Amino acid sequence: MELDPEQLKALEMQLVGQNLNNLKNQIDSIAQQIVELEELKEGLLSLKDVKDRKSFIPFGSGVFLESELKQPKEVLMNVGSGVLVKKDFGVATDIIGRQITELKRISFEMSSEMKKIESQFNS
Repeated sequence: MELDPEQLKALEMQLVGQNLNNLKNQIDSIAQQIVELEELKEGLLSLKDVKDRKSFIPFGSGVFLESELKQPKEVLMNVGSGVLVKKDFGVATDIIGRQITELKRISFEMSSEMKKIESQFNS
């Protein structure tokens, strides 16, 4: 069965709409990751100069454990496959900053692609 030109155009519009929706969802997800990384970076920077401070750490399902920070100098960072590596605060915040920059670049590229598709779709 062959589709007539109107059916082909409608199918093309539907596919373009789905593609745009997928791009928008990916951009939204990246934006959320950026917010989380920026909050993480701020949190690390605020702990950098802490000396002997009590804190509560979430353990799960509304349960918290009391903890004491004694001038933390390093953090453990997941580098993939469940592998944790010690990093000092400066290195950790630099890594997170680079991740934020890369995610912003990807988001910009995806937004540009989305605008390009929209302009072709509307012409």
